[in-house]
Amino acid sequence: MKIRRGLFGDIDLAVGATLNNIAELYREKKEYPDAISYHNLAINAFEGAGGLDHPGMLSTAIVIVYMIL
Repeated sequence: MKIRRGLFGDIDLAVGATLNNIAELYREKKEYPDAISYHNLAINAFEGAGGLDHPGMLSTAIVIVYMIL
């Protein structure tokens, strides 16, 4: 993650995808606060790089809502 952020910055689709993958690992371990934190970082990366219409935005937001319910 550190290398990817160094290469592309925080606002990048590849960084967002990596953050999303890390969040999913935490979700599978049932560490929901960490998962939500990484999903939020992923949303920021997707929003900045691809806009609100980027597919990563919707799928990540759905996962967060699912974890909260």
